[in-house]
Amino acid sequence: MGIKKIFSPSPAKMSVPGEILLSKKQTMPYLPFPQHSCNLPPSD
Repeated sequence: MGIKKIFSPSPAKMSVPGEILLSKKQTMPYLPFPQHSCNLPPSD
């Protein structure tokens, strides 16, 4: 039962950082996307 108890928090803790990684990945492409679009229109 000791191992089962360690397995419970393992996936639960992995879910927390996993969601943060998704949020960071979505924020990274969001910043460069609008910045490049704003730099493209004025350059044209």
